[in-house]
Amino acid sequence: MATYKYYLLLILLILTSFACGEGSGGDAVSGGDDVSVGDNDDDVTDGQNINSGLTGRLYTSEEYEGYVIDLSNGNVSQMPEKRWPDTGNYNNLGIFYDSQPNHNGSELLLHVNNCYQEYNGNHGDFDCMGIFDAAGNLITNRGVISDGIREVRLSRNGNYVAAVYADESLIGPLAHLVIYDRNYTEIISESIMRRVSRGDDSRNFARTLDWSPNGEIVYAYAKTIFITSPYSADGSALLTLPDSDAPISNRFPLPATPKVSPDGTKVAFRYVSEANLYQATATIWVMNIDGTDLHQLANAPEALYQMFNNLTWSPDGEYILSQVGGFGNDPIIGGAQNKLYAIPSNSRNVALNCDGIDGVICVRTYFKNPGNLTNIFHPYGSEFEWIE
Repeated sequence: MATYKYYLLLILLILTSFACGEGSGGDAVSGGDDVSVGDNDDDVTDGQNINSGLTGRLYTSEEYEGYVIDLSNGNVSQMPEKRWPDTGNYNNLGIFYDSQPNHNGSELLLHVNNCYQEYNGNHGDFDCMGIFDAAGNLITNRGVISDGIREVRLSRNGNYVAAVYADESLIGPLAHLVIYDRNYTEIISESIMRRVSRGDDSRNFARTLDWSPNGEIVYAYAKTIFITSPYSADGSALLTLPDSDAPISNRFPLPATPKVSPDGTKVAFRYVSEANLYQATATIWVMNIDGTDLHQLANAPEALYQMFNNLTWSPDGEYILSQVGGFGNDPIIGGAQNKLYAIPSNSRNVALNCDGIDGVICVRTYFKNPGNLTNIFHPYGSEFEWIE
């Protein structure tokens, strides 16, 4: 009987010990599940390319700072190393409107709106432009121009600056395309727009331009995309979009944000079908540099509205990157809101997805989300450039 009790006690001890051990292991696993490692970070290993082999960097500028995002690992660093207000003695009311890198990020063209209220004894509002290195040091003279610059772009060879200038001292602004050298000596200026009223929304779409590798300038105004001769401001029509059937919206559709491919053979642009002060309904279209073979690049099948925002070509021309969605957490946009996609540039109306179908890549970064990989992307002003 004593032996029986002994074995019964031993069995109970073994069972209790096993149960306690199993419970402890379960708690450890549960605790591991509670550890936050970031969205999809758990499948990332050191040295792994997180964006399906994409390379290069994405440059974007906040109001006072510039940043580069390494597309191979999603990491973010500041460029230049200085804040823009620390790069010069600007007017306290200066608005740091735009900064644009060259193809490899070694130089940055900065446009400061309203940087001076007095210059060389003259009173008024003046804009500034300057070319800086990646550390934030000025490497050219600072160009000071009367207020009205709406878009600036550094040429591919780095020798010229193109600017859209609107003389807002006139009741109806008359805009010009101006080419400067690196020291902001005016080379040529041509009127590129009819005089328009301040209430004409199409004026906003005349601020977008890009250089080709051969020195041509492609720009959009009203319903037309124009192209100039090399290093000239005299443009001819490349593509004109038709009028809308809706009488109230006959100023739409409009072309916007034309971007020339790195090899100079194609132009991608946003086809804007509707717009207001907050957002635009737009898709991306691509054509040859001579205006032929016009076709839609992609669509967002899960979105209530097609909202393809700014776009940029990859340095090798294989992809077009776009932020797709509205501003903030707008509930009307649907499943494709504010996400960053790399779309093969030879695509023809492919559906955006995160499954790799048709070569589409959901681009993930740590931008504004340290330690948390995400393809939600909210740059200030939605401006970005893909550089080497």
